[in-house]
Amino acid sequence: MNQKISYLIDNKELYRIAIVSRQSVQQSETSHLISTAFSSHSTHVLQRSDNAKLTMGEISEGYIDSNNDEKCSFLLLHIVGDYSKLRPFISEFANLIIIEHNSSVKKMSETFKTIHRSLPVMIWNVSGTNAKPSMNEYKQYMLTGTINGILKKLQEACIQQMKNFNANENSLDVLNDTELFYRLVLNKISLLDIIRRQNYSTLRQEKLLLQKSFNAESKYHIQLNRLKNDYSEQRALVLKIQDQERCRQGKKLEMENLDIIKSFSDILQHRNSVERIIAINELNNGIDDCSASAVQSVRRKRDESFHAYQESVKQKSNGDIFKEKFVEAKATYAATLVSIEHLWRECSQLYSIDPARYSLYPVMAAQHLIDGFPLELLDGDADMFCNKWINAVLKVLNTKLQEKTKKKTIKIFVLSILGVQSSGKSTLLNIMFGVRFRSSAGQCTRGVNIQLIEVADRTEYDYVLLLDTEGKF
Repeated sequence: MNQKISYLIDNKELYRIAIVSRQSVQQSETSHLISTAFSSHSTHVLQRSDNAKLTMGEISEGYIDSNNDEKCSFLLLHIVGDYSKLRPFISEFANLIIIEHNSSVKKMSETFKTIHRSLPVMIWNVSGTNAKPSMNEYKQYMLTGTINGILKKLQEACIQQMKNFNANENSLDVLNDTELFYRLVLNKISLLDIIRRQNYSTLRQEKLLLQKSFNAESKYHIQLNRLKNDYSEQRALVLKIQDQERCRQGKKLEMENLDIIKSFSDILQHRNSVERIIAINELNNGIDDCSASAVQSVRRKRDESFHAYQESVKQKSNGDIFKEKFVEAKATYAATLVSIEHLWRECSQLYSIDPARYSLYPVMAAQHLIDGFPLELLDGDADMFCNKWINAVLKVLNTKLQEKTKKKTIKIFVLSILGVQSSGKSTLLNIMFGVRFRSSAGQCTRGVNIQLIEVADRTEYDYVLLLDTEGKF
């Protein structure tokens, strides 16, 4: 993948097409256009935000099949929303611009002609009635109709433009736009530096101490529930549970000021929803990238232990020893995985310890759901609900949805998926609803996770709440 990215950044020979739209992400049809015309699948369709001012951009590789059965490849820039600040970057990037028609299309096309007079522009007038292509007064190619109605003419026009192309003057790595790359929230809290300096092989065991204590307490609760008549052992377990509660109480200030928790909290409190969403994604991707080496090492040891255990079973020798080593390696691997859900676990414990001091945490969690991110409902390691936390989050969520929809009663359709472990439940939900549940080979869902989806044009309910469950449930 890194070689592919490097190839695209350095390549000056690839033709570059920019497809832009002033429509909102939910209204624009450009995602479907590039999928049908250029075999490039947009990530915009996965965007669940209802923010009409949101601007989204992506770069991918596309291609068109020519009449000679050859694939004409090119680089595709796709921007939906208010792209006014990105006009200089678009003009530097593109060899051809395709504009989805809207009320300001004339003004926009004139602007592009002013910035770069030699830049060809095509305008797609979205309509249910197909019409013959034409040239407007600015010598811009006009296409009118549905996607299927304009498809052939659009592809032919793009191929014709590519025939006259030699090479670009600049590679992508020298195209720099301060408006495009500016990230206020990331600069403010030095997020990337904080992510990089974490030791992910020991982070959960040595720094995220509240959830470690909660996991220990959960085991005592399980033992307590199994005891029926042994009062002395019950009393001993109750004392151990109280010790864990006091332990968490004593560590709350240390955890509150832990750099990664403090940064996470700063992001969640950011008022600009677009910058908040960007920062959350940066945090998520940064953790994945920086923890990869630690995870890879323990994953290899886990796989080696598993193969050794399989061989011992086949050979019928020392199976228990190898099984014990495999179980230990598997537990070490699970304890090394770090994601945003582990930061949320720490926040949930802080709130449970002191609801008055950390009263903003349920508000941030409810907004996190509304922003389109999943949230853990049941701790997958402790297998235990944090009732005080869950009740507070759902109560705030209900209030926020009432304010947003101007309704007293919010109708939510709850959809849960059940199945055996590693059967693809999370992947199925992600594909069906365009959500963001974690799914990867060899990494199963832990506990129960929820994600909220707003429903449009239905009277039966206002939202769908998805529940992604662990296989054993």
